[in-house]
Amino acid sequence: KKLALRGAPHTSKCDCDNLAKSVLDALQRLAFWDDASVCDLRVSKRYDDNPRVEVVIESCGNPRP
Repeated sequence: KKLALRGAPHTSKCDCDNLAKSVLDALQRLAFWDDASVCDLRVSKRYDDNPRVEVVIESCGNPRP
């Protein structure tokens, strides 16, 4: 909590790339056909009293095969 109040970046485990991979795997065939079709990906970790993953999905215009 002290770090969050100071606005410090979240640099402890879990790695951002591992978080992203987990979310992409979970959304495969639900939000997109294959994660190779993802055209933009932004990942950040923040301290918060309410742990969560927030996902915003927008089309980049690639049709499903």
